[in-house]
Amino acid sequence: MRRQLAEDSDADIISYGCLAHYLNRLAKYVEISVVKEQISRIVNYFRNHHLPAAWYKAAGDKKLVVPQEVPWNTRADCLQSYLDNWSTILKVCDDHRDNIDSKISKKVQDISIKRNSEDYLKGMKPIAIALDISDAIEVWKELSHDMEAS
Repeated sequence: MRRQLAEDSDADIISYGCLAHYLNRLAKYVEISVVKEQISRIVNYFRNHHLPAAWYKAAGDKKLVVPQEVPWNTRADCLQSYLDNWSTILKVCDDHRDNIDSKISKKVQDISIKRNSEDYLKGMKPIAIALDISDAIEVWKELSHDMEAS
């Protein structure tokens, strides 16, 4: 297609790659892999272990978001849900100290992990917003096309 556009001098079309893929690559540059792994372990622990999940749910906070393999917004959503619910997770760890995995409890109590996740989210948030905007533009384009067709 690029060759065809180059040959057609009258073409007023600019060709770009997939915005979502570009943003996904950009997300790799702001990634703090140690933080990503630690937060994923904490969230997965509270989502996948029966008693910690029940204690967390009883505390009344919102559901934690598990990041997916393709991080397109789930990584930012995971960080946001962790940070929004950190005090509840910390309270559950304190209240059930003997029954919570000690490695997980130490990670939750480590304030540097929390601060690093806040920094990581600051870098990820604009990318997540850009992805949402690109989705919205695509929806509006489809809607416009559908309205013209009818």
